[in-house]
Parts: sequence; structure tokens; C-alpha cells
Amino acid sequence: MFYFWKNWHKDYRNLFSVFFGLFIILVVAFIFVEWQGDSFAIKWELQTVYDSQPNTISTFQKGIFPLTLEVDNYFIQNKYIGADLKLNPVFADIYAVVLLVFLSIFLAIITQMKKWFFYGFFALFTVFLVSLRLDILVLFGNETMLYTAAIVILYLVLSYYFFAINKNISFIKRLLAFFLMNILTIFFIYQGTNLQQPVMFLVNYALAVPIMLSVAFIVLVCTEIPHFVLFLLNNAIEKKTNLRHFFLLSIIYLINLVLLYLKNAKIWELDIIYFEDFYILVISAVLGLWGISKNPTFEKILPFNPLGAVLYVVLGGLTFATLSYVYASASSSLIDFFKDIIVYTHLAFGLVFLVGTMLNYRTRQPAGKSVYEDFYEDEDTKFFA
Repeated sequence: MFYFWKNWHKDYRNLFSVFFGLFIILVVAFIFVEWQGDSFAIKWELQTVYDSQPNTISTFQKGIFPLTLEVDNYFIQNKYIGADLKLNPVFADIYAVVLLVFLSIFLAIITQMKKWFFYGFFALFTVFLVSLRLDILVLFGNETMLYTAAIVILYLVLSYYFFAINKNISFIKRLLAFFLMNILTIFFIYQGTNLQQPVMFLVNYALAVPIMLSVAFIVLVCTEIPHFVLFLLNNAIEKKTNLRHFFLLSIIYLINLVLLYLKNAKIWELDIIYFEDFYILVISAVLGLWGISKNPTFEKILPFNPLGAVLYVVLGGLTFATLSYVYASASSSLIDFFKDIIVYTHLAFGLVFLVGTMLNYRTRQPAGKSVYEDFYEDEDTKFFA
């Protein structure tokens, strides 16, 4: 059940293994970068200050006048101060490579989707290309959007060729074609600009679309923790004790999210150990690879086996790569934004999932049916699913 890829074609199995491995690497990298905090962008500098303080070493009386003898005591004082924000271009280069690879497979996948999904995702890709602001780079001395328009047209022609004209071409060849197209586009930009750090410029201007996709991924996996708990208790969930266990665990999970919200909003903070928001996302993302395969809503966009699973790990990898870059850049506003999105979505949809499960129990328990079975198809809980 958990090794759902073992019966796939060898090419897809190898492709999934590569991107699943990259997904795990990016998750681990994010945990490390998050643990380091803003130390990659802001360094502590030691400032040494020489100072003196007068000290009285003796007092005596001369007639009616009290006199004191003072000497200066010299000392060295060390202070740690935050240095100016300094972005490391290496992180931008690594993030750009990840984007390059993931964009290639993303474009290859959308050419095998249904018509309206293809048009919608390519429109999103067009927004991504426009957001690069190539006109500001003054390519070959021209401050114009014509280069952007030409690149969009080239990508559109290649995508539409795979989508509508040559539908039988293999997925691997599509992937290689888009990867080559991406390489040529980057080479063209490098040759045309005089900017010292064009990669950092492009990455920061291009962040809008990866952030949108990251938010979509967070929404996609926000019910995976209660979903997995429900699955674990499924074998005997019809027993009231197991239902109480699910209800109790869900309430504890939701209370932690409420406390996280109060802490992040600086309303109320307890002196306790919180299960932090980003670690909740990590667990949800890992569980989601199994959980999404059970959700028929995902099947309407793209069959999970095999390209749906590949698309999932690509979106997940892109999300954690984006989060890692945000942390490495010490962008506190984006960090707070992602924290809020994680807490809001997991709290809201977690509560909805709990209500849906209770409704499912009300309709299925009298008939002796499992609460988990056909959860996404049951008429009473389809809306909540």
C-alpha cells in the first residue's frame, strides 16, 4: 500500500525515485536552515569598547575639608551587535537550479493534463515569466518586454506541440525538451545582461509564483495529520472507544494550533513547548504522499499513478526550497506569512475534517460500516472532504 510505485513502468519508477529523493533532501535542508534561523544572512559582530571609570581609593580630612583620592580604572567591554543584512548569492544559485529542474518537469506534466488545466497552468507559467521583469535587465541594451513575449511564444509553441499535435511522445523526451529550453533561456539572459548578480535578481522577482504554489501545496496537505490518525484507528473505529481516541487526539492537535495562533499573533504565549508550525507542515507533507493517493479530487486533475505522484513531490520540493530560501534571506515578513498560512489552513480544515468524520460516524456506525471507508465519497461528508 505504501509502496504504490512498485508496479509502475521502470522509467516512471526511476523518475519518481529521483524526485522523491530530491524532495527528502529539500525537507532535510529546510529543517537545517530553519534551525539555523537568520544566521546565514545576519552575522553577529564583536565590538570592543575601551572605557574608564573613576574609583575612590582613599578619603581623608584636611582641616574642615574632606578630601578624596580617585584614580581611573580602565577596562575593555565587548558587545555583540547584529551586522548589516548580507545575502549570500550561493543560496540564490541553488534555488535557481531547483526552480530550473522543477519547472522542466512541471511543464512536461501539464502537457498531459486535460485541456482547461493545461491552459490554466500555462497561464500561471506565463505570469511567472512576466514576473521576471526582463525589461529591467536591459537585455542587449534594450529596455523592452519583447524578449519576454518571444520567450512566452516559444514555450507556448513547444507546450502546445506536446499537448495537441504529438501526444504520443514519451514523457522523458518532453522533460528533456523543456529542460533544454530552460537552459537556453538562462543562457540567453546571461549573454544579454551586464548585471553582476542576474540570478539573484531573477530569483527575487520570480518569488511570487513559487509562493502561490507553496500556499496551494500547504492547503493540499493541511488535513493529512487527522486523515492519517483516522486511518490508523480505522480497523476498529466503529467501537466508541476508538472514536473517542480519534476525537481526543484531534482536539489536542487543534488546541496546539490555536495556541500557535495566539503565540504568533502575540496575543497570549504560554511557557510550554509548542509543536511548531513548520514541523507540522513537514509531517503533513510526508504523510500527504500517501494521503493524496486516497483523495479522488486529485484524480480529477491528474491520475495519481504515476504523474500525480511525481507532481506532488515536485510541488512539495518547490515549497520547501522556497521556505529554505526565505529563511536563508532572513525575510521575516514572508516567514510570518507562511507561519500564518500553515496555522490558519491546518486549524480550519482540521476542524472541518473532524466535523466530517463525526457526521460519517453518525451515518455509518448504525449500519456497522467503517467510518474511514469511502470517506471522500460518502454523500454526507463529500462537502467536508
